[in-house]
Amino acid sequence: MVFSRGYTLFRQGDPPTGVYILRSGEAWLIVKSNSGRALLSLQVPAGSLLGLPCIIAKQPYMFSAEARPGADVGFVAQKDFEAVIQSEVALFPTLLEILAGEVGSLRQVMRNVKPFSAPALMIQ
Repeated sequence: MVFSRGYTLFRQGDPPTGVYILRSGEAWLIVKSNSGRALLSLQVPAGSLLGLPCIIAKQPYMFSAEARPGADVGFVAQKDFEAVIQSEVALFPTLLEILAGEVGSLRQVMRNVKPFSAPALMIQ
């Protein structure tokens, strides 16, 4: 899908439905407070798999994801993703590399976040 307008792919707290593949263009991951105020925004590069940790952990999305106008995004439904993983065990090392890269990127971002006066945000 190529979006002519910005589009919310998923919302923080929603149950996972699948993995979104950012083929080209821009997308952002956004952490919001309970009141809806954006606390953290992170631009993700083309080639990113959005929602992957939540599909694997079977936990709600930890961020909201928004595709910007012109972004080309693919989607793999959760059941299809699980079927591929079960039939293609050789994909596990690649998935671990992707997850490790996401953890490393998040750690780098968190090192640069300045403290704020709102209650502390716990990212699990």
